[in-house]
Amino acid sequence: MSPTALEGAWHGEVADEVWIVAADGWWGVGAFVGGPFEALRIPADGSAYVAMPDGSGRTSFAAVPSRRHLQFEDPSHDFPSLIRYSARGGRLRVRIAGPGGADAMAWWLDRAEVTVPEAIVDGFTSGVWARAPRTWPPDAAPPCDAWVTVAIGALGAVGHSVGQCPDGESFLVVWRDAGAGWEPVFAAR
Repeated sequence: MSPTALEGAWHGEVADEVWIVAADGWWGVGAFVGGPFEALRIPADGSAYVAMPDGSGRTSFAAVPSRRHLQFEDPSHDFPSLIRYSARGGRLRVRIAGPGGADAMAWWLDRAEVTVPEAIVDGFTSGVWARAPRTWPPDAAPPCDAWVTVAIGALGAVGHSVGQCPDGESFLVVWRDAGAGWEPVFAAR
């Protein structure tokens, strides 16, 4: 299974995920319902799955070759040490487990539509070589002064914007709607 199967928005009873294709790989944003967000990254070669839970640190899981699944493992990580995606009938099944399969959890995700909140469009400045019109929080500042917008959207209370810098590298900004409007909370390159 290829990471291209993840592209798009996915909603389930337990979690939501959105995956965006950029020139240098895939960016994802996931959130358990009512829980914190997780920024996700798969490089273009599909060799790893990098998770950045709530914007704190990075954990990298190595790809495990499989035709049936998209699977990543880090045996040294306490939980999860395994992340597996399977596509069946237009749905995604996500399974995570600890070392040796301990505490395994699985859930289904169905295709979903993203919304495009004007506040994120205004804050990110959609368009060619956009420039940020705002002062960004330190952890949410884009890594370059100008960028091309790749994608903007939101699923539930977590939003995303992906941009591409002039050097060709892409980045993700995660947005949160805390009830008083959309604010950027995290950026990763």
